[in-house]
Order: sequence, then C-alpha cells, then structure tokens
Amino acid sequence: FKALTTDQIRLTTVDSHSDRAEIAEFQVFSPSAGTGKAMELVNWALKSSGATAKASSEMKKEVAVAEQDWGAKQPRINKILLEGKAENAIDGKRLIGNWRDFFPTTWVADLAQPLPQWLEVDFAGPKKITSVTVYTIAFETWTPDTSGIRAWDVQVWDGKDWQTVDSITENVRVSKITRLKTPVTTEKIRVVVKATNDAKGTVGIMEVEAYGPR
Repeated sequence: FKALTTDQIRLTTVDSHSDRAEIAEFQVFSPSAGTGKAMELVNWALKSSGATAKASSEMKKEVAVAEQDWGAKQPRINKILLEGKAENAIDGKRLIGNWRDFFPTTWVADLAQPLPQWLEVDFAGPKKITSVTVYTIAFETWTPDTSGIRAWDVQVWDGKDWQTVDSITENVRVSKITRLKTPVTTEKIRVVVKATNDAKGTVGIMEVEAYGPR
C-alpha cells in the first residue's frame, strides 16, 4: 500500500483454524532512512536463493503404515521412508497439511546421536545478514512445547571460526527471531541445538531463514 506516517497500527483477527487467535510475529517495514526508497530484504537461506544446507546428522527411517481403502475388508500395509534431510529446512515451507508433508519439509536429526546437533546453511558467497529466524516443530499434536527444540545457539562464520550471536533458552514458541544489532557479512550460519522439549529426544527444525538487503 502507499506509504503513510503513523504512530500505531493494529491487526484484527476475524477468523482462526482453532479457538484461539495467535500470532508468532508481526513486522512493519518502512523506507530506508535518507533515500526514500524501500529496502528489499532477501531470505538468503532459501534453496532458491542459492543456499545449501548440511547437518551433524539426518534421520532416515522406514516405517509401516496401514491404510484402509473404501469398501476393503483388510487394510493395506505400505512401507514409507522418512528422511529428515538438512536441505528440507531451507525449502521455504513452514505450513503443512498432513503428517506426510511434515518430514519432506523438516530437518530431523538422527535420534541415535547425542546433543548438541547442528544445522548449517551456506549462502554460496558472502551475504549481509540482519536477522535469523528458526521455526521449530509445530503440527497438530506435535506442538513446540512438547516436540520442538528448547535451546540453541545462532552462530555466524567469521572466516576462521564460528561466532555465537544469540543463545535461546526455554523456548516453547513456534518460531524465534534473532535480530542482529549490527548487520553481519558472512558466508554461512549455523544453528546448534542444545536441548529439546521432546520426551524421545527428537530434534527438528522446519525452516531457517536469514534476511538481509539485496
């Protein structure tokens, strides 16, 4: 919409998929100071932006699923391969419709591996980053407070070593944004998971975003 000057804004929720109104984040953008031109922010952590991802471990598990066809007397038993690849967390998807879509869009660490576990995103070149957002597990009964990650460090590569720019603890939210007081130019970032809310020890991240100017 056309730029305007105001001292407050309000968002009114008129419908919801549940009996609650919840907002994980509300952002307002304005023109760059002094230029009068809007600053375009890019998610450099997207696979479509050229980013790649790797992790300390990845879940790979075959499960048997019983499915009943309409009118059939016996269910069919299908074997499904579940893969929690690192690249799943940079595909731009953080909303899913059913459990089958959950694993193809989520990085899940190998349950047999101990904490900490890490997910690394390489930008394929230096990028200026102003914020990093981590979306943890959130789907139906898999809620952040029972299945999501609880504590993690956000790190940036300085060319020689990893530098921690934020440490999150006691998280029970769907997402958490790390805003950098001073923009950082780096080739890659890393999320180091140190604790999870899941009783079985599951470590999963649905999406990692890293925004900065083009």
